[in-house]
Amino acid sequence: MESNTGKRLSVKAFSELKRISGEEFDMELSDHEIEEMGMRLLRILSILLPDNPEPVTMTISFTQQESDGINFIHEEIHRGRSPSVRQFSWAMGLRSSRSGHRLLNRLMEQGWIYRNDEGKLCLTERIKKFLQCKL
Repeated sequence: MESNTGKRLSVKAFSELKRISGEEFDMELSDHEIEEMGMRLLRILSILLPDNPEPVTMTISFTQQESDGINFIHEEIHRGRSPSVRQFSWAMGLRSSRSGHRLLNRLMEQGWIYRNDEGKLCLTERIKKFLQCKL
């Protein structure tokens, strides 16, 4: 295993990793374990992320149904409303609320929409940027 003599996590990275590990693992790790985990993560990232990455053009592809669903939610939010599953299903031409729920779940799993603390549908920043570029 490669030595990292002289390299350490920043104070901010260390405290954030300690907080995350406490939440995720529900156990207290020692400072040494946190530091070791952080250094391993940095080694993995150095392999995955080149020093000088080339600009990446992001291509997003949706099914027609997903695209229509995102556009409907976007329009409703723009009007100051958050559609119910039933309204969403009806607008998509689906015969059942369950089908609408499945489509909404698929969009949530893909990271395009989410429900806020009040349970209202919202668009993620990722899709908002995409929609701005598209307009």
